[in-house]
Amino acid sequence: MVLPTRGPAAQPEVTVIWRRTDQGWLRAESWLVTKDYLYQEPKPPLYPMTLLPIIVTLSIGALVLGQPRD
Repeated sequence: MVLPTRGPAAQPEVTVIWRRTDQGWLRAESWLVTKDYLYQEPKPPLYPMTLLPIIVTLSIGALVLGQPRD
């Protein structure tokens, strides 16, 4: 006997969880989903030490170019 396999369009089974609230019985799957992004430390878009050489170069360049020609 060969059992049919799930096709590529088949959706995974979802466990239905019901909770009693003041408004009545509500499905609670969305409440109980762990949100991993809330527990991760955010990463800076650009590491500050990579900007340091650029800032120093621009500062020195501005000081040199801003000097009188005498």
